[in-house]
Amino acid sequence: MALVAAACFWPSIRLGLEWVDQGHIVYPIWLVARGALPYRDFHQLYGPSLFFLNGALMRWFGEDLMVLRLGLLVVKVVLVVLVFLLSHRVARPVIALGVTAWLVAVWCSPLWLFWAPYGVHYTLVLGLAGVAVLLSGSASVPRALAAGLCFGAAATFKQTTGLLGAAGVAVALASAESPEADAFAAPARVLRLAIVAVAALLALAYPAGARGTATMALLAAPPVLAAIAETLRDRGTERTLRGGRDRIARVLAFGAGFTLPLAAFAALYASQGVLRELMHDTLLGLPQRIDWFVPFERPATWTLVFGAALAAGGGALAAPAGRARTALLGLATLVVAVIVGAVLTRAPWGIVAWQFSDYLPAALVWVSAPLALRRGAAVSRLLWWYGAFTFLSLYPAADVPHGLMILPAVVPLLALVLERAQASAGERWLPRLFAAALTALPLLMPAEQAVGFLASSVASRPAGAPAFARASGIWGGDPRFDEMRQVLTMLDRAAPPGAPVLVLPSAQLLYFLADRPSPLPHAEMVFYLLTAGLLHPGDARALAPEDDLLARLRTAPPVIVRGEGGEWQRIAGAYPALAAWIDASYVPVARLGTHEILRPRG
Repeated sequence: MALVAAACFWPSIRLGLEWVDQGHIVYPIWLVARGALPYRDFHQLYGPSLFFLNGALMRWFGEDLMVLRLGLLVVKVVLVVLVFLLSHRVARPVIALGVTAWLVAVWCSPLWLFWAPYGVHYTLVLGLAGVAVLLSGSASVPRALAAGLCFGAAATFKQTTGLLGAAGVAVALASAESPEADAFAAPARVLRLAIVAVAALLALAYPAGARGTATMALLAAPPVLAAIAETLRDRGTERTLRGGRDRIARVLAFGAGFTLPLAAFAALYASQGVLRELMHDTLLGLPQRIDWFVPFERPATWTLVFGAALAAGGGALAAPAGRARTALLGLATLVVAVIVGAVLTRAPWGIVAWQFSDYLPAALVWVSAPLALRRGAAVSRLLWWYGAFTFLSLYPAADVPHGLMILPAVVPLLALVLERAQASAGERWLPRLFAAALTALPLLMPAEQAVGFLASSVASRPAGAPAFARASGIWGGDPRFDEMRQVLTMLDRAAPPGAPVLVLPSAQLLYFLADRPSPLPHAEMVFYLLTAGLLHPGDARALAPEDDLLARLRTAPPVIVRGEGGEWQRIAGAYPALAAWIDASYVPVARLGTHEILRPRG
């Protein structure tokens, strides 16, 4: 399976370049490869492991973007294997293999988000590995400790996803039962209730900044309602939960394992005298200054019809046989078939395909809850709690790209739903037909469009397309690709090799491809956030004071690459003295598309 997954991912590894979002990760990785320390030498939001791991890859194997992508290829293959193993725990092999193949089809897209070293990719691998460790045998303290280490390490790549996933697993661990009774039932019950309450408060507090109730309800309601159900479980059953000592020990071991990687990084940064900088950028400073919220897209009418048909058909599968069940299944099958046909033929109301991607994680978390949280379903319960809390990480961006990136956390829930649908269908032809249609639904989107996108991208790449020297064989496929090549060529003429260059607005990938550092590394994250419209000008000036920027630039004026449009206007509006100084102190060397090369006067 690993080799097949690698072969499927390989065609897209050389496709797709993105200058802004990809750049703000790649450039700091390069700085770390050359000895920089995150948060001391530059601002960043992601955890330190992302930069240390990928920086080490660059230092060992060369400063080439392909090195990072080969590392991501390994990450994606491991992710596929873990998804299959966990899906197989709740579904028959053919279903587990099918949902895993669908995930591979989605992630083989050449979209840059699948080949940018985002922290969430590494966090999901470690989180799923932690769940797999817990399910690899009988519950034990060493396994809980190992799982905690996995989640603690995950949080050092992307803090929110690692912490949220760990909170879900902690609830499942506190509710797990051991076969032997002991005298610790009462303390274990108190600990369990405390963990459930804290997890519910976290689920409510984390997306509390969501503007509007729809996104907040979709994200927070499943874990909160499940937490309430856990609290109100039959009191007789609660009293008979056994193994209090074991449950307490497993929870404490998991918590200790989670804490160790975080404590190690805190000790490292404290030894360098920059613990405050670590806390500011990753927890209690920079994240609070960012004004970023993308709610769930409002569903179209056809999307709502489609959802209602699925809900009706799913309910009918579980209902007793009869005319009403047959009629409901027939209607649901017809609606699903018509909409699937519209999507595959690109009919005007094929918008369902796009919105299906956005709402699929939400649908899986909601629909699988009654299946996963039933009594005695320890495996599916653990998978659901992990998936439901990872789903919360779609705040603050509940859009299609972020939904696609967290799919691995909920694919085992898809396997659970499909397994139950197949089991409920029985031998009658109509229920079996609807169950088959339900199984084929993931082909709607994003897999069908992702495979088409890959095929068109491969086909449209011209033979012998030129590549950047520091991005071996990677082709961008967009109009800016050739423009950026021309910019790099002009920079080689305008400044000595290795001389600093300032790129405004933010396009940090250009620094790496040009092998030229920024003279303002502390300001690059600020410029990125301003370019994206995510930071108030006053907050930008607080993080990177204008007087400091001007003092640095006046000492050794760099060559400047300046773009045009609204992104540059945001930076000029936040730093008017900087913009005026550039206009007064620089002359144009060349204009290449939307970019202008400037050199100091004299």
